[in-house]
Amino acid sequence: MTSWSNVKGIVCDVNGTMFSLQPLGERMQKVGLQESDLQLWFTSVLRDGLATGASGSFAPFKDIGVYHLHQMLRKASISGDHNQVVQTILSGFDDATCMADVAPAFKKMHAKGIKISTMTNGSISITKGLLEKAHLEQYVDEMMDITQPKAWKPSPAAYHFAVKQLKLSPEQVMLVAIHPWDCAGAKEAGLKAAYINRDGTPYPGFFAQPDAEFTSFENLADALCK
Repeated sequence: MTSWSNVKGIVCDVNGTMFSLQPLGERMQKVGLQESDLQLWFTSVLRDGLATGASGSFAPFKDIGVYHLHQMLRKASISGDHNQVVQTILSGFDDATCMADVAPAFKKMHAKGIKISTMTNGSISITKGLLEKAHLEQYVDEMMDITQPKAWKPSPAAYHFAVKQLKLSPEQVMLVAIHPWDCAGAKEAGLKAAYINRDGTPYPGFFAQPDAEFTSFENLADALCK
């Protein structure tokens, strides 16, 4: 049986991993887009965020996200004030719902003395609001976003920044995410990684493999707190 006693801190992805973005999809549908457009939008934002890094520059999530929403509204011939429509969609972040398995896991890991942190490609301000609404902020030691290292995940610089903030060594820190690309980035940066696989999606063989795969945060907490 694998021992995780050397894991002293975790870095949690936020969007999709801790909180569901379904409210954004619902707002997209209300303004005339398709709810399924959420995944296309999210993927487009990630692609262009990584492209800025690869080209030696940086742009925050909101700038890229707003641009792509405007393009989606234009292509779908949505009428009205597009600036207002974009803000209506983005307000869905404020209503993102916490996954049911997160709170009990955070409480258990916090009691065990494991440092809990978040690192998002989004913003600290949104993360803070979501954590407060879910009554989880008291369990989180560090909230981080990519505007601090000016590097998008899965760039190594993002993970190295998180490790430094936790004042731990990379091998003592585990990245927790539902995104294989996030787990792979952490592994390449020297961290451990846990793939949260709630829906049975196979982990790709072409990425650096995670140290563990769990069906929920609670299973993760059980393993780390043994």
